[in-house]
Amino acid sequence: MTDTSLRIKRIEVKKLFNLHDHIINLNLDDNITILHGPNGVGKTVILFMINALFSGRFGYFSSIPFQEFRVVLTNDYEIILSEEMNDSSLKKIYLSLNDGKKIWGRNQLLILILLH
Repeated sequence: MTDTSLRIKRIEVKKLFNLHDHIINLNLDDNITILHGPNGVGKTVILFMINALFSGRFGYFSSIPFQEFRVVLTNDYEIILSEEMNDSSLKKIYLSLNDGKKIWGRNQLLILILLH
């Protein structure tokens, strides 16, 4: 029987803490992925970022220095959060999908994922 549930298959973070780039391929066959690495590289923060994204707590991202956070789903759809600094040094977080559409809220995110 083929599993048709929508799941996260890869997580990517660029310039986490302005230092680290991470690509995490999740082991979907065994239903377990182990994150390991030295203290301070962002293992726990990445888990908090995933939780914040899917619970709609986008304000969390304003406290974390990063360039891009990307979640790739099993249907190859990508949810992308990116940050920009404007002229007044204010951080702006943009939520978009791999088709280039910018979206702004959890309800829109869930609807767009379900439609694709």
